[in-house]
Amino acid sequence: MPKTRDPENFESMRLKFRRAFTKLLKTSSWEKVTIKDICGEAGVSPGLFYYYYDSKETVMRDKYRAFDESFAQTTRSLTENSNLYESMFLYVRVYVVKCYEKGSNYISQMLKYYLDESRGDRSWQGKRGFFGVLIELIERAKRAGEISDSMPSGEMAHVFAAALRGQALDWCAAPESVDLSAHCRDLVRFFYFGWKQIDYPIFSAVPHTAALISPEALISPLS
Repeated sequence: MPKTRDPENFESMRLKFRRAFTKLLKTSSWEKVTIKDICGEAGVSPGLFYYYYDSKETVMRDKYRAFDESFAQTTRSLTENSNLYESMFLYVRVYVVKCYEKGSNYISQMLKYYLDESRGDRSWQGKRGFFGVLIELIERAKRAGEISDSMPSGEMAHVFAAALRGQALDWCAAPESVDLSAHCRDLVRFFYFGWKQIDYPIFSAVPHTAALISPEALISPLS
């Protein structure tokens, strides 16, 4: 009879590969890390790798899955009884702690992989718990009347997360001189009070906005 896979041991080994990859990404780029490197760091035979993963890209996806589960669980627990303003501060605090914990090189490599991958698979972003929990917080605030329901929650989460990612990239480029925590706190204030005041439909009513942001306008001198 064929051997039955032990789920506990299977997940334990996958975790071992993820942790090995994490350690390597703290000093190297994800493109340069090989499966042989990951196995060497994990202390296992390269042949064993393919029983648990089919590529290093699959490990990266699994790392994101593990991060999202942990991030969403922690954020939900911290923000259970908070309004949106408090929740956004707690949300970015969890993110900043993760960045400091992993280090700038690791975060830059994870962001690079995400940006490369999400360009080819836009649906991936919407499935991630990192965005899902933010959408939950926004939706809860809308139901409580804390902010207007005129702007789509997914769009709000996407723009805020993109801005947060930009702050992280700035920090990755100069970790000694960029205060990631302070910049992210400022970001929360900027977005929250903007969401409190903005009436989203007004943009479609302002004359000539389409012409101002058209591709032709962006490459032509203003008249």
